[in-house]
Parts: sequence; C-alpha cells; structure tokens
Amino acid sequence: MLERNYYILTKSSNWQRAQALAASVTLWQTDPTDPNRAFGWPQAPAHYARPTQQVVARIVDSKGNISYGLLVTNAPFDLLAEQAVPPVADLPDPALFAIAYAYDQRSGGVETQLKASKQGLGLTKRNKRSFPAQEMLVLLAQLAHNLILWTRNRLAEATPAYARLGTLRMVRDVLHIPGRVILDTQGHLRSIILNRDHPFARSFVAAFAPLCAQCNDLSLILGQI
Repeated sequence: MLERNYYILTKSSNWQRAQALAASVTLWQTDPTDPNRAFGWPQAPAHYARPTQQVVARIVDSKGNISYGLLVTNAPFDLLAEQAVPPVADLPDPALFAIAYAYDQRSGGVETQLKASKQGLGLTKRNKRSFPAQEMLVLLAQLAHNLILWTRNRLAEATPAYARLGTLRMVRDVLHIPGRVILDTQGHLRSIILNRDHPFARSFVAAFAPLCAQCNDLSLILGQI
C-alpha cells in the first residue's frame, strides 16, 4: 500500500519489533487521557517501502505487566489531527498524540466486520499451502462476502430489522432455510419451495419472489417441507 502511495495508519503485528524499538525510545510521554499508556518516538524506526512516522505505545495492564505496540503511518499531520480525539493542539508533542489518538478512532468497526466474515465463511479453518491457491481462496471469500451482503440488503428492504444481521447469522440461519427445487423435463429450474415454518422464510420470499419472477418465470413460494 505504501508503494501505491496510499495513506496508512496501522499497528505492526510484529511484537518483537515493537519491543526492540521501545528500547530506543529516550522520552516517554504519558497519555493525558489514560495514565496507563505512554508514547514515544523510536530512535531507529523500522524501514518500509516509503518514509513513515512510527510511534511506540507502552501499555501497563491491571497486573502491572507492560506490553508494546508499534504504530506506523505516512499520513500528513493535518489529516491525523483532524481525526484525533481529543484535540492535540495543546499537548506538548501534537504530532505524537495525533498518531495515537487518530489510531484510537478506528473504533474496531472494520476489524469486527472482518472477524464476523471470517467466522461466518469459515476462513479460519481453510488455508492453502501455495500463495496462488490462498489468493484464490481469499477472492472466492470476497465474492461470497459481497453476495451475502447483497442478500442481506435485499432482505432488509422487505424487513428493515434484518439489516442488523451479521455474516455468521446470514450463513447459519438465513441461507440454511430447508426447501425443495422442482425441475422441468429438460432439467431447468422452475420452482423453489421454502419451508413455511422457518422464521426467515416469509421475509426471504417477500424479498426475492419478485426478482425470481423476472428470471424465466422462476417461482419462489412457501410450502410444507
């Protein structure tokens, strides 16, 4: 992403690197909003494809254990300061806290969605040894993820409450409605019957029956399965 000139703000997953760089920090500045956190500039930052600013975070947990994290960014100060909460203008090192506070604003939304998608699609249980095979697996998962979101959004048009359904519930509940398919003499799909007793069946038919009717008069109906 750096080579493609994206602005990034991320935390390194290499805890050994974070710990090593922490040893080079000469001045730790305590977080005014949390006395258990402190931040500092490493004297010999890690090398990446493009120039970056790096901040080491030192966190003390409730048992007194210390852990370190490494924040990496190439975003300009104005952009980081705009995202930072609380404001950093009156702090002794605005650039340092702009990086830390802007990273705090990620709020976990993207991470939570990724985790939900991995659980719903079972990605944590599927790994390939070769890189091309793993890449193809990720692309197929991306296609499945987008299809599930499209299905959920279509359902939400008929039943707004379903907009809150996550990937796991969509796969486990909505996409597991028992049913039966009916084919014609040439083997073409003519009708889909869903179990009328399933809690999602009626909403699913309400959302998708009009769409199915446009596909060569395919019927989507409720029935006893």
